[in-house]
Amino acid sequence: MKDIACPCGNNDGSKWDPRGYHIGGDGSEHQYVCGHCDSSAIEILRRGAGFKGIVEEDSVDVMFDWINETLTPFFRAKENSEGTVYMPPNLPRCVTGYYRNADKSYSRVNHAESAKVEIPPDPEKVDHDDLWHGLMDELGITASSREIPNQYFPDNGYFVLTRKNKPWYTCNIGGAKVTFGPRKRVMSITVEHSEAEFTELGKRAEDVDNTTFYFGSSGMTVHAWGRDKFVEYFKMVQKELLQA
Repeated sequence: MKDIACPCGNNDGSKWDPRGYHIGGDGSEHQYVCGHCDSSAIEILRRGAGFKGIVEEDSVDVMFDWINETLTPFFRAKENSEGTVYMPPNLPRCVTGYYRNADKSYSRVNHAESAKVEIPPDPEKVDHDDLWHGLMDELGITASSREIPNQYFPDNGYFVLTRKNKPWYTCNIGGAKVTFGPRKRVMSITVEHSEAEFTELGKRAEDVDNTTFYFGSSGMTVHAWGRDKFVEYFKMVQKELLQA
């Protein structure tokens, strides 16, 4: 936050107290608090692009919701490269923002111009939809399936974008409810309200593939490692449900 002044007028950019940071494969985030007021600030770097934001204490959640739901997928969709300059889209009025220029200096965000910036589709969402819609087409269940919220990632602010980008699906096969979708590393299939015993599937999953398989009074769950295994397991589920 060096050289970025706080709107309170008492901090010329030299009085930002560190309050935490995160460094990952896609960039870094550093959080600060003004040494003269309660305003919070954040500095985000993503593959050459960057953003600095300042907000009063009572609007901190607004800024972080915007970062999670708008700025993060925007940067991801743009595939930022060194020297690329991006005006961030739809910056909330309560946030004083600055975007990084090619020479690594920062320019103040004009809220009116920010509101005009087009937001491209998030590639994470595009990839998810391509995969799962293709699977449903292949399995012949597109028409009978409906989208539901992600059943793995918790419903909180940290995972709001992941839940939005990676929904699950449900359909009815032979009177049974089948729910399926992505977890962190595997693809899950759960069956409820069925009399099928899934003996063949259990042997394949546990004895051959050494993957998670659960069968009990509440139903059946199996985890598939990869697209091909998901198709294989789902076809076995279809067969058993239609014969039950």
